[in-house]
Formats: sequence, C-alpha cells, structure tokens
Amino acid sequence: MNKWQILMLCFGLAGCLEAKLTDHEEISDNGCTEHSECSAVALGMVCVDGACVTAGDDWQEPVCGNDRVEDGEQCDDANRDNDDACLNNCKLAVCGDGFVRSDLSEDDEGFEGCDDANEDDSDACRDSCIAARCGDAVTQAGVEGCDDGNLSDQDACSNACVVARCGDGITRADAVDGSAAYEECDDGNTSDDDDCLNNCRNAACGDAVLRVDLEPGDNGYEACDDGNTNDDDGCVEDCVLAECGDGNHRLDLELGAEGFEACDDGNATNGDGCLNACIVASCGDNELHIGEEECDDGNDSNEDACLTGCRLATCGDGYVRDGVETCDDVNDIDTDECTNDCGNATCGDGVVQADVEVCDDGNEFDTDACLNSCQLASCGDGVLHAGVEACDDSNESNTDACVEGCVLARCQDGFTQDGVEACDDNNNSDEDACTNACELSICGDGFVHNGVDACDDGNQLNTDGCTNACAFARCGDGYIYAEVEDCDDENVDNNDACLNDCSAATCGDGIVRGDLGAGEPGYETCDDSNADDFDACPGNCLSARCGDGYPYSDVEVCDDGNAIETDACRNDCSEASCGDSITRLDLAEGAQDYEACDDGNQADNDACRNDCSEASCGDSITR
Repeated sequence: MNKWQILMLCFGLAGCLEAKLTDHEEISDNGCTEHSECSAVALGMVCVDGACVTAGDDWQEPVCGNDRVEDGEQCDDANRDNDDACLNNCKLAVCGDGFVRSDLSEDDEGFEGCDDANEDDSDACRDSCIAARCGDAVTQAGVEGCDDGNLSDQDACSNACVVARCGDGITRADAVDGSAAYEECDDGNTSDDDDCLNNCRNAACGDAVLRVDLEPGDNGYEACDDGNTNDDDGCVEDCVLAECGDGNHRLDLELGAEGFEACDDGNATNGDGCLNACIVASCGDNELHIGEEECDDGNDSNEDACLTGCRLATCGDGYVRDGVETCDDVNDIDTDECTNDCGNATCGDGVVQADVEVCDDGNEFDTDACLNSCQLASCGDGVLHAGVEACDDSNESNTDACVEGCVLARCQDGFTQDGVEACDDNNNSDEDACTNACELSICGDGFVHNGVDACDDGNQLNTDGCTNACAFARCGDGYIYAEVEDCDDENVDNNDACLNDCSAATCGDGIVRGDLGAGEPGYETCDDSNADDFDACPGNCLSARCGDGYPYSDVEVCDDGNAIETDACRNDCSEASCGDSITRLDLAEGAQDYEACDDGNQADNDACRNDCSEASCGDSITR
C-alpha cells in the first residue's frame, strides 16, 4: 500500500494504541474487529478499519488518550468520560452511540436527553436522542395510546396521549355527524339521565331516557320520556306526563283505570261534549251542555230550577218549584187560589179580591196610592206617599222630624225639634235669644245679642278688637291686642315688664323696673328717661358709679370702665399724674406723660425724679 493505514488496537482500560503501515501489503477481505481475528488468518496480519492487513517493519501503534488526534482518531480529549463530545475510543460522540452526553444544555446543538443506541423510535428514547414525551407526535409503545403532536384536546388523540373515546369528558370536534367517532357532548360520567347521554349525544325529548338533572320549569326538563311520538299514551310528545285537559286523548288505559279518558278536548270549558274531567257530557252530569241542554243540576229533583230532563222549570209545568212557586195548577185562571204566576193569591199580586182588598196595584211600593196592605194611602198611616207627603210618622207629635200635615220639620217652622233645634221662634232676627239657625244665642256665634254682647266677631282670637268674652279689647284685659299693644299683664303695677299703658318696659321710659334681680336682663336701678350718659343715671339705667365706663359729670374726672390702676384713669376715676405714686404702664417710652417711675414724693434727689424719670448720673442732680 502507498498510503498510511490506521489501526486501532484496544486493550480494555489501558486505552487504544495507534499503528501505522507504510508498505504495500496485501489486504485480506476478511472482516475484522480485533487483531486476534487477523493473526488467525496469517502470521503478521493486523486488523485495520475492519480489514486484515500485513504489518510492515516500521509499523507503530497509535495511542488514544494522549490529547493528540492521531491517524485513525476523530478526537482525543485525554479523559475517560464517555458523556462528553469525545468518547473513550477517540470517536466523536453521536446520537445512537449508546452514551448520553451531559456536557450540553438543552438548547445546545447535539444535546441528548437519552441514548439507547437503537433505531426504535417508539420506545422511551427517540432516534433524535430526546426523551419521549406526550405531544412529540410519536406514539410511545406500551405508554401512549396515541400521539398526534398537537395541542387540540378535541380530536382523536387527547392532550394526555390517550385515544379519544365517548365518556372521557372531552367532546370531539374533528368528527362529522354520522361518523362513528362523532360526539355532540361528552360529560365524562356514566349517568344516562343528565344532559349528555352515554353515547355522547345531547339528551333530547324522545330519546327514551328520562332526564333527572333539572327542576320543573327548567329548559329541557322532562317529566317522562317513552321514546315514541305517540300522544295517546302516558307520555306526550314534549315529554310531559299526560293529563286530562292536555288535548290528547289517552288510549292506553282501560275504563276504570286511574287516568282513563273517555275524551280530551284540551279546553277549560265544561259546556261542550267533553267535560273537564275527560268524561263525555250527559244530562245529569251537573254541567250545562251548550246547544243540547237548557240546564243540568246533576240531581233527580223536579222541584228546583232544572227538571230531570235538563229543561228549565217554568210556571205551568205542573211542578211546584221550591222557593220560587207556592203553587202550580197548570191552568190559566188568575182568580183562583193559584195565580197564573204560580203564587197563592195574596194582597199585592195585582188582582183585587172582592170583599178582601180595597185596592191591589201588584207592586211592592208602599209609597204610592195603594199600600202594600191593599188599603188607600192617607196622612198618618205611617207610610210616605211619594209626591204627596214629605214625611209620615203616624204620630201627633210636632217636636220630631215630621210635623202636622206630613211636612218635614224645619228651622223657623215654629216647632222646636227635639235633639236637633235648641229653639225655634219662627222669626228672622239673629239678634234675639234664638238665632235664625234655631240655636240659642251665645258669645262667639258671630251675632251680637242685644243687651248681652258688646261685640261678637265669631272667632276664637283674643288678640283682635273683640275678645272671646264678646267685650271690646282694652288695655288691662290680659289679652295683647295685635298691632295695638306690646303687652297686657292685666295688673296696675307700672314697675314690671309691662307698663300700665300696655307698652313694654324699656330703659329710658322714666319708670324704674322693680321685678328683676341684679344681673338679670333688663334690670334697672334708675331711669331718668333721658339720653345723657354722664348724669346720675346713664343710658343703661344703672346708677352711675366709678368704673361703669361713663364719666359722671362734676363727680368723676374720668371713667374707663376697667380695673387697671396703671393707665390714664385711676380706679378712683381721677386722672393719672406724675407724683401720684402709681407708675403708668400704658404709654411707650418717649410718649407724652410717659413715666419710668413714680414714688409719690417731692424729693428730687432720690431714685425717681420729680418728673417721674429715673435718676441717672449726669442729670445735674446729686442723689
């Protein structure tokens, strides 16, 4: 051979040795994996790249693991790790070599999650050396029922890699109606009586399965479901229990069975051929069959309003109707004991019986010319004759509501009606003891009773010109005359809050109030009725005194109304002056009359000068 041949000799944990051949040597076509296989063929042959070759004299073995990539090596990282990029046999790590690389992150190229060195893509390790998982589009044998690699949970393979089936709780959306896989619903339970059947079809009336998951009134509620379209059995078409009055004639029951119907017209009337109890109408069933019967009271009596032939009872039919007829003689004679209106002849039947009745007008009105006693009406008979009498109380009293002549009692008729009128003098004067309203004259009735009332304004006000005692308002009557008097205390005391002229007492009215104690609002110790604040009685009606804030003429030099002794006005109401032994404090230094001190003496050589300035060195006065 004219080229180098690379021989890999593996000695277990000792590593791999590299050999080189330079000579032309015949290569045996025997396949080999170890040198021993070639030496069995011919002495001096070695195994290189799966072929037996004759080694030359200068052949050297290469060394795997010396950190140098030599002939016959794809890599050499000088370590014993089989989980990195270079295997212990100095071959590059590849997916399928049986070793899981751990030197890469999941996002790195060449990353392996597993490596089972086989070509089976349906086991736990994919051919791409990624761990099998649900959703990788490869069905893992013995683990997954399917794997379609999508995120849809509504197709033939769920997101849990389980083959979709009716009852798994997921409604398939990929199948068309009519196909075996089609589902309208899937509630994942084994209950066949809710809104989704066990065949994954929506519950519907007529599916022969009774829903129990709804309350009456809920949409879809079923009281029954017999799976047929017959409306003549116990369950009608809309899954409602058959009942009398639903308009469906039941045919599934025998006569006498509970719920049996002889008819059912679906209406609420009992007047047609089918009663509301689903019984065929007949005479005597106590229901009026319109157009067929005049009446039907459900009994066998001929003495009520309906005869046994369902005909209305009438006068002249030969039957005495209880409570309506007193007789029925089946003749047309009106003058016998039984009149033609089937009543016993009596007063008021409209027929005058000779020698028995004076009159008989046949009505019940006792107020016409013929009384209900069949006697002619007259005043005093106790019956009001309409249009003739205003009243008739059948007595001779003129003090009740009906007076002589059958006339209604009225005020001014000259008769005092008991319990109604207090008097009745039959005149038109309101100024005597009996008013025109037939009431005794009293103060407050609005009428001035001559010789009794001074006035009478008919109201309950004591504050106007006429008091409730019907006397003219005056000062001192105890009532305040509105807009005329300020007050009225009904006494002659002029020293209280209300003066004798009914004006309110005020400071300055010249009258000293004596009804208040010191400190109370309005208290006075004087009142000279003038506006001079500087005399013995100032404008507050309190006797002048030093400290009241008003300088009393010819008595006080000043009065500032305060208790401060160190200002311009002394507490004895004399003006402050230098030498009065009180130092003024109300002035700023430099102001006129300012005092720095005041010792009240005439000595000018002490600490306080006679001009009330403080002595100081240089003031030309020796202390």
